[in-house]
Amino acid sequence: MMRSFLLLAVISVLAACQTTQGKIESIPQQGTVFYDEYPTANGRVVVPLPEGKWIVAGASYTRLEYDNPFEEVVLISQSDEGSVSLIEITSSISVPRYGWGRSTMCERDDMYFLDRRTNAKGGIQDCWGLQVINTDLSGDLPAYLKQASQYANQNNIPLGFDANAVSYNFADRGYFLRVSHLSEPNVAGMDTLKRLGKEWYPKVKAGFEGS
Repeated sequence: MMRSFLLLAVISVLAACQTTQGKIESIPQQGTVFYDEYPTANGRVVVPLPEGKWIVAGASYTRLEYDNPFEEVVLISQSDEGSVSLIEITSSISVPRYGWGRSTMCERDDMYFLDRRTNAKGGIQDCWGLQVINTDLSGDLPAYLKQASQYANQNNIPLGFDANAVSYNFADRGYFLRVSHLSEPNVAGMDTLKRLGKEWYPKVKAGFEGS
């Protein structure tokens, strides 16, 4: 009986590892194009995209712990006038045993604007806000940002500017999502971005919840 139980446990662990590896392998390659939405590797969370053509400039994964891999992606869009927008996505790939720690973003006091609904350790996290993010991609960077830097250089896309960004942070017992939409200041000032952020909030939340 004990031997059968252990065998089933081993099979379950192997199946979970294979499922996680399959999700990791589904992370898109650099140059993949998306319109309207970006489906994350975990299979539930979908990130709505603003109108236009969004290209994967960098994509990879990292691990906080052995069983907690995270998908990391940068999408780039360039208008006909040459203005650059970026979307940075961090999303959990597998379900953790004990939920997630409290979000550092939801506790920040240095953001231009922050709307924190809840930030429970191991439970529901829900906040969004405005901040300035520098788009300089030089130096020692994670793999996905190194790829994005390479893509920008190869395609003559100017980076290094201080972007106005609207950022969202959602989590529940099983999934985590952080999304930042970065715009050039001359394209979207903070007041405009705050209005757009409020409009996007229910769409991003619905995508996180898989609804």
